[in-house]
Amino acid sequence: MSEHSRFASGVLWSYIQAWVARGITTASFLIIGLFIGPHEFGLFSLVAALLMFTEMVCEQSLSQAVVQIEKLNEPQMNAAFFSALLAGVAISSGLFLGSEFLALCFKADSLTPLLKVSALCPLLIAVAAVPTGLLKRDLRFKCLAQRTFLASGLSSVIGIALVVLGFGALGLVVQAVFYYAISAGVLWKNCSWRPGARLPSLQEGAKVLRQSAANLSNKLLDFSETRGVEMLVGAVAGVQALGLFAFANKIAQTAFQVFSSPILDVIFSGVARNGRGEAEETLRFGQLVIATFPAAALFGLACAGPDLLSAVYGTRWQGAAYPLSVLCAAFLLRSFLYVFGTTLLALRASIPAVIIAAVRTSVAVGVAALALHSGLGAPGAAWGYLAGAVLVAPVSSFFIFKVTQMSLKTLLRIPLKVMLVAGLSAVLFLLLRKSGPDAPWFGLFCSALSTLVFLLGVMMLNAGVLAQSLRHAAVGERVSRLLRPVHVCAVRMLDLRERMRLCWFFGLIRFSVFCGKCLARKIARTKILIVPGDTMELSGSLGDQVLMLGLKSMIQWDCAVVVVDERCSSEHRFLKFRCLHAWSGILAGWKLGREAAACQSLFVIGADVMDGYYSPGVSRQRIMLANAFSRAGVSCSIMGFSFNERPHSDVIREFRCLPPDVRICLRDPVSLERFERIVGRSGVLVADLAFLAEEAGGADVARRVALWAESQRREDRKLLGVNVNPQVVAHLPCGTEEGIADSVAKCCKRLLGEKVSVVLIPHDFRPGCADLRVMEMVWRSLEQDADGHALLLSDPFSGQEIKSACRSLDLVLSARMHLAIGALSVSTPVCGIQYQGKFEGLFRHFNLGNDVFISPEDAMESVRLHAFIVGCLNRCDVLRKQVDDRLPEVRKLAALNRGEA
Repeated sequence: MSEHSRFASGVLWSYIQAWVARGITTASFLIIGLFIGPHEFGLFSLVAALLMFTEMVCEQSLSQAVVQIEKLNEPQMNAAFFSALLAGVAISSGLFLGSEFLALCFKADSLTPLLKVSALCPLLIAVAAVPTGLLKRDLRFKCLAQRTFLASGLSSVIGIALVVLGFGALGLVVQAVFYYAISAGVLWKNCSWRPGARLPSLQEGAKVLRQSAANLSNKLLDFSETRGVEMLVGAVAGVQALGLFAFANKIAQTAFQVFSSPILDVIFSGVARNGRGEAEETLRFGQLVIATFPAAALFGLACAGPDLLSAVYGTRWQGAAYPLSVLCAAFLLRSFLYVFGTTLLALRASIPAVIIAAVRTSVAVGVAALALHSGLGAPGAAWGYLAGAVLVAPVSSFFIFKVTQMSLKTLLRIPLKVMLVAGLSAVLFLLLRKSGPDAPWFGLFCSALSTLVFLLGVMMLNAGVLAQSLRHAAVGERVSRLLRPVHVCAVRMLDLRERMRLCWFFGLIRFSVFCGKCLARKIARTKILIVPGDTMELSGSLGDQVLMLGLKSMIQWDCAVVVVDERCSSEHRFLKFRCLHAWSGILAGWKLGREAAACQSLFVIGADVMDGYYSPGVSRQRIMLANAFSRAGVSCSIMGFSFNERPHSDVIREFRCLPPDVRICLRDPVSLERFERIVGRSGVLVADLAFLAEEAGGADVARRVALWAESQRREDRKLLGVNVNPQVVAHLPCGTEEGIADSVAKCCKRLLGEKVSVVLIPHDFRPGCADLRVMEMVWRSLEQDADGHALLLSDPFSGQEIKSACRSLDLVLSARMHLAIGALSVSTPVCGIQYQGKFEGLFRHFNLGNDVFISPEDAMESVRLHAFIVGCLNRCDVLRKQVDDRLPEVRKLAALNRGEA
């Protein structure tokens, strides 16, 4: 299972654990609330605060240290276990012996027996600390979920029975004892490790304790903020006020723990396991999960809480209604802040995490203390929580920015969108609530409606990244079924947002052109506007490079302006050009419309992005631009592109709306036939612009390959260039990077023993593209047995350079269209891994049949792939002559892209 799949599986089981366990606990809590009042609940809250302190010292400090230490050994685990056991014994003794003193401090004599019974819990918590850490370290959240199910279920039954029988707060304490006892038993059953007498060296032991101390300092501050505020309420306002505040806090915390805590646990384990390199992806995925259902649940509870309490309990817990709403709002904001804090702790940035917790705690306790002394009671303490979360947000953002080096835009984009939607949805709720009857059913209806608006708004604003993340998060059929409805909803939201964006884009262009005409300015039409294949990154994809170079050879480049995304760099190593940053942004259409008056020609490089396969919105935006510019009198061409068998329906409709004078060029006969049959309008047959790009023969990579090839030919070996990437097999059930790399590596090993030398050629260096990653996997499998007969081109190079390097090879196996074109441009035969019907059309230009490309399914089988390559190598001289004979005609077709435009 891949690391991303392990992370997604961990998220799923962590949520199952939280939902089922908290569901049981919540049901138990709500039932118990019918039989006890604020005073008894206040007594139990004091005991629960002391037990939480024990969990922090043992489980949440030493257990987290077990997860965090990179190379954990047996002596360190023993040290962690005995340290936790020692702490448990000390706290148990303190609770039992100091019970009367604590009861005196809070002026509650009935607290004494509760503390004496609860003294068993610290020992049980301590013995379970290390097994918990080991299971989390291995992302075995399924075992942790099983522990929680059993312990929560059995202890809840016992607790409810005791409360119903009249034991009150004592029944709740006994329930806690049984929970920790059952939990410890299940953990030890699932953990294979057992403590031994072998202890670590002083240095190793100090490392464990140092990491635990760092975790504990941060957790102590959290304790001061949460349970510390509760104890402050009890000491200042009395046990009755404490009961009301603790009841509201319990509900809000339960919602937080059910919806937000699971993802925080998995973020911690994922970042601690993979380090800083994966922190950005993990953090973004965590924010995204929290932004949807956890945030919606907390928002809904903030709105519906008062009406729910009134409907279930009548007036018994009426004083907890207002604090509940404020606390839910605080926990919504803190969910995102905890993502930052958890990431810092996992990266062992303990000092920033402690500073953040200290600021939050100081503000929360300070505001709560002022409110309590002013007589505001439980609501004032709740406002302390919210104030702490608001004021610590800038501090958290600053430290996570410094530690991870992520941009603030990336860090804050999702949280700020959520807060904006939350504010607007809250206003909607208040307006609805005041406009109708003061009845709980109407309040619940308003809450449900506002929460739905909140959820739809968040999904709309984050639709793109949500759809992408859910598409990659499936970890099997069962998980896919669970995520599919969410994924479908996200995709539809994305589609709706994209349609709105494109309507705005097209309307703004037309309005801008109209304004230009009204001004009646006489401007010479000298500009040539170019829309590249990838408006985000022009230097990483070698295919986009050679397309631009091919176009450069056909036009007056000094007049050219390239339209790029706002985030695209203007500096490029392999190509110099003027940029117009007007492809994205709210005013992109206005900027482009202003250029129409001075524009002589518009060239849209179609490549493989015109049929809607990668993004219907991107395809439609290009066609819309050509439509608007053509109506403004600009000569427009959509240059050589492929068209697959199943184009998107919206793209077909946009093509049919194009004015007849827009020149549509298809880069192969197969695409032309498909386009004319499906769209119903004629196109022009051309060849790919890349056939016109010149070589760079003196480049380092070309010389390196030429020298290596010469040494291989002296040993009478054939030379094979290889490029694969998981994109061509992504639609297959087993179409992973590891799968395709393993098949190619096994095939290449056999070829090396058959006097065939191999050059591994990545053809895309953009971030997130897997070419180099897969080629490195293959190289690691070949390196030891290659004996100098394999070569990996790992340093970035240009499309011109690799075209020259291909001249030295006998055959190229390519999964990239433009690597195949580069090789064919220098008369080197190509065999391809078919995808989207692209190679079929390309090879038709050279009268090559279907026997020179292989299906993705067969490419995943090393035996079939080997037989295919050997067959092509045996015919490479015939194939070379065939390519050489057709190449002049293909270059003439490539030059037709210019046409009369």
